[in-house]
Amino acid sequence: MKVDTLATLGTWLIVVAAAVGVLLAVVLKRMAAKVLGLLFFVLIAVTVFAFRDHIVSLAEENVTALCSGRVSFFGIHLQGGDARCPSG
Repeated sequence: MKVDTLATLGTWLIVVAAAVGVLLAVVLKRMAAKVLGLLFFVLIAVTVFAFRDHIVSLAEENVTALCSGRVSFFGIHLQGGDARCPSG
């Protein structure tokens, strides 16, 4: 999987988690349920952001290993995109 694709996916997951959290807060009636729901989705968004940041920093620190396909993140082998690994 390419690093850029994974970083973009992480960004969209953060947006979706935030949107679902806000929607859930509007739909739920009890204050405790709203607070717990929002905390849950904030936790998800922060976790995804941390993973995304770690993947991007992995790609920036290990360009040579990334271009040769020797970088993995939780068993997912990462590859550099065309911008990170020119073929020339």
